[in-house]
Amino acid sequence: MSTYSRANSANGVHSNGVNGNGVNGNGVHSNGVNGSGANRAPAVHTSGTANGSGTYKLPASPVQTPVAVIGLACRLPGKSNSPEALWKFLTSGDVADPTPPSHRYNFSTHYDGSQRPGTMPHSEAAVMDPQQRQLLEVTYECLENSGVPLDKFRGTKTGCCSGKQRCWRGDQLCYPKRLDDTLWDGDTIRAVIRGSATNSDGNTTSLTQPSSAAQAAAIRMAYQNAGITDFNETGYLECHGTGTPTGDPIEVAGLASVFAPTRPADKPLIIGSIKSNVGHSGSAAGLSGLIKAVLSVESAIIPGTPTFIKPTPRIDHEKSRVRPTRRTIRWPQSASGRDSMVKDPKARKVFVFSSHGSSLFGGDEFPGTDSEQPHILVFSANDKDALQKNVQIMSEHLVDPAVHAKLSDVAYTLSERRTHHLYRGFITSKSLEITPDSMIIGKKKAQPPRVAFIFTGQGAQWSQMGKDLIQSFPLARSVIESLDVALQSLARPPQWSLLEELTEKRDAEVLRLPEFSQPLVTALQIALLKPR
Repeated sequence: MSTYSRANSANGVHSNGVNGNGVNGNGVHSNGVNGSGANRAPAVHTSGTANGSGTYKLPASPVQTPVAVIGLACRLPGKSNSPEALWKFLTSGDVADPTPPSHRYNFSTHYDGSQRPGTMPHSEAAVMDPQQRQLLEVTYECLENSGVPLDKFRGTKTGCCSGKQRCWRGDQLCYPKRLDDTLWDGDTIRAVIRGSATNSDGNTTSLTQPSSAAQAAAIRMAYQNAGITDFNETGYLECHGTGTPTGDPIEVAGLASVFAPTRPADKPLIIGSIKSNVGHSGSAAGLSGLIKAVLSVESAIIPGTPTFIKPTPRIDHEKSRVRPTRRTIRWPQSASGRDSMVKDPKARKVFVFSSHGSSLFGGDEFPGTDSEQPHILVFSANDKDALQKNVQIMSEHLVDPAVHAKLSDVAYTLSERRTHHLYRGFITSKSLEITPDSMIIGKKKAQPPRVAFIFTGQGAQWSQMGKDLIQSFPLARSVIESLDVALQSLARPPQWSLLEELTEKRDAEVLRLPEFSQPLVTALQIALLKPR
């Protein structure tokens, strides 16, 4: 259990992006805003505070308050319609086709007053935004990925920053939240932004001409804001990396002036850019790199830069102490001698640089597996068909060998970390193997039902009727044990215990005797209704 203190702040949902490529990805189908969203893999959250154990240690004397990344969502080229699909795309070394699909964005059908292909009238452009629905859907998916239901935002002061650009390349969202608030609310931490910085390139020859000195200043500022003085702790740097003959050498010169002076020659800084896989997303490009960085920290794997084939002679990689890699590699050992970076997510640090600013990231712990007991899995959707599809896609996701989830965390996520829609169903299961035909379906009533409990009398008992309850729920066991204590305090206490009679095999004829049946049935029902 992590220790923390509550601080007041507003939750922020930050988004950048425009239309992405394709709508069919892997994962759970979600009913999004104004309709059904796209398919994507579900995030599973632990039913506690932050993942891992022990107190979360903040960096020494940070200037900025650390910010946790608790949710991600995306639509990117290569049918990368979820963070999971994007990660498979990146680690496979794939390169997306840069041509916009005609069914998503057909340039030949758009005109302006000049009737030139690829344009449209300003009057139509002012009122028409085909990207908005997809942006809303991806926003909903980002909230689901973070485990925050929509009800949590109603009536709150929540900021949503969105940047769009007239291109088709992607929708990408990140849900950042102050670390202390994240720990207080028990959110799953995917990564921690320890420091960030932004500045201007200043007086250069053109608007698109970068400045290595300004970029180096932004990097140093981010580290200063994070309270980190050892540049060698950084294992990977996600570059802006546009692949241009002018921009890349200037960018490497800027980062080399910061990292190269103290870095050993045999442990160069690994660099790369997601643009090699999915292209340039314009104003969303920095967020593409952020998502890649978070996924890299989580998995201790750095995807390669597949289009890095012929190095430019304008960059001296050896002197700059940097190493681009075309292939996916494991996380490198620390240049500071801290080998724990390979095994400990908290020790991994990655720097993300874009034309809009820079950020320094660190990781956190992640859930493992445990023995399972019966759990209730709840599902919901805006219509019956979507409800069935939700269960089917969840079923396929959970049996994927690459997925490592605990049944208890899945149950907690579906119950407490999901928005509940009109059509609902539930499955009681002891394993991650579920099927739609095992779901009990219902529909939300306009008014909450009024529930009354009536205790049954003698005749409802059977052998071992409390075994599963007592073994599955420690609270039920403690209730039975406390009732045993009460019985033993009587002037003429029984010669048997409630705990034994409810869990061990007994003859039906013996259990029918009032001496056993009445106290056993009463005790079991008290255990069932005992509030937490």
